[in-house]
Amino acid sequence: VIIAFDLFLVLVIVIRRILFRTAMENLDLKKVDRHLNHEDYDKLHIYIFWCFIIVFIVAGVFLFFNDTKEKTEDKSPISILSPAIVPSTNEVSNDYEGEAINTVQEKNNIEPAISLVIANLGLNKKSDEWVYNLPKEVVLGFSPYADEVSGLIDEADRRGYETILHIPMQPANYPFVNLGPYCLLDSFDDKGNISRTDAVLAKSSKIKGVYTNPDEVFTESENDLKTFLNELNFKSIGRSKFLFLYHDEKVIKQIDSYAKSLGLPRVVAEKIDISVSYDVDLKELKKNFQYAESIAKSRGGAIILIYSDTNYTDHVFEWLSKLSKNGIKLIPIDTLFKRSRDHDHKEEILL
Repeated sequence: VIIAFDLFLVLVIVIRRILFRTAMENLDLKKVDRHLNHEDYDKLHIYIFWCFIIVFIVAGVFLFFNDTKEKTEDKSPISILSPAIVPSTNEVSNDYEGEAINTVQEKNNIEPAISLVIANLGLNKKSDEWVYNLPKEVVLGFSPYADEVSGLIDEADRRGYETILHIPMQPANYPFVNLGPYCLLDSFDDKGNISRTDAVLAKSSKIKGVYTNPDEVFTESENDLKTFLNELNFKSIGRSKFLFLYHDEKVIKQIDSYAKSLGLPRVVAEKIDISVSYDVDLKELKKNFQYAESIAKSRGGAIILIYSDTNYTDHVFEWLSKLSKNGIKLIPIDTLFKRSRDHDHKEEILL
């Protein structure tokens, strides 16, 4: 806008100069006199032009250095990017047409199962009502920014649903995308991130665990990840476990390793196999459903996360209604976890 305005001022001044010279060449004294009277306006335009140029340069320098300087506690109004607009992190290739990736059941002799998470609930209560028509095995994931989120979790618990909370972590394109005052940032010290973690966990004692945004980079720091896991373990005293749903298998292995080495018995990481963005088209959504079934049949279980503002709620219901016919059971994440760990324990005994 500033550049466009500057160019407009330059154009006005140039046109006036051309008209003035034309009037001088034609000895049109009236026009010459009129242009001379406007000379002060031209000087004013030039002054405004340079003012805008200076403002533009200062703003550019400020934005450049603001990205690299130490950031203090964010007290600005919440600017929440719904995790729903984060690109899908599922492993479906563009040319995947539903063929089975590996439908041979591993040596587990357990019925294939899927856990479904509906995420980002609470930001629009009216549009979220559809989830209460879903089977009770579906897990409901709430946003910490939802109004009266504690009451919403209580209501979901009363209706028989397991619940989890979203804990925002620094996205790859921060600070251009700001996930609000609960977001964990690598520029903060341990105290700052612990404070934000506690603020989210304090929303409800009824949640089974937390999940985060697929594009986060916060956990790339070993110290930040260990600090976060320590706090999860501390805040889950009195529980047998506290789930941390994550999307990257490599980081999950790190979490398991840290949990053992640091003595964090209650922290359990489970992989979100497929994360479906809200704006996915119907064809891609169906591919994700097929892929989830393939994972369940090959590994025994799969977790799929769908955001609450999806455009295809009817197709979610339709897919769930056909799972049992396809030989797949819908179960809560807590049950899926217990079943997989019980199976692993049996295998260890057999070995």
